[in-house]
Amino acid sequence: MSEVAERLGVVEGAIYRIFPTKHQLVIAVTCDWYQEVMASYEAGLDEITGVHEQLRFVCKHHIDCIYYYPELVNVFFSSLRMSREYSGSDLLKFNRRYANRVIRILSEGALSGELRRDKSPKLGRDILFGAIEQATWGYRMGRADLDPAEVAGNIADLVYDAYACVPRSTGEGDDEIARQLVSISDQLRRLAEGRKS
Repeated sequence: MSEVAERLGVVEGAIYRIFPTKHQLVIAVTCDWYQEVMASYEAGLDEITGVHEQLRFVCKHHIDCIYYYPELVNVFFSSLRMSREYSGSDLLKFNRRYANRVIRILSEGALSGELRRDKSPKLGRDILFGAIEQATWGYRMGRADLDPAEVAGNIADLVYDAYACVPRSTGEGDDEIARQLVSISDQLRRLAEGRKS
């Protein structure tokens, strides 16, 4: 706190009058950062259509935050989220708003018929953010490299394919799948014609 006061050119007590604890100061700083994060996140999502592309954007945006600000993210993951001050804070509200966009994406995808309706959008949100947190752990600890685009793509594909009515085609074996579908269609047609006669 003394270093912060010195940089600001004020006495340390002035900071404590506004932020009674160091934790509250860290929450306020993180809230300021989160406001910037939310602005780019929501603006980016508003420009993207399609469930898969939106999930990919969410993953990439979140991983980019981790990639460029690993120390701040570590403080949030390990300390702020677990503190008493977090409950009811603006930071919690930002975090809910951020995470709940995934619920909205999955819910809208289910309503449009692109995604299955029998899968919980909340669970999808938890899977997505849990996978990101786990996949970036080594990088956040300074023990591994991280390719944000690759990790984001893999996680977005995983969540989308788990929820999609018809999983994305990878291009591999499409001809064989098409032949099988035509064969099944022919068999169904013959069965239907046999019942009519």
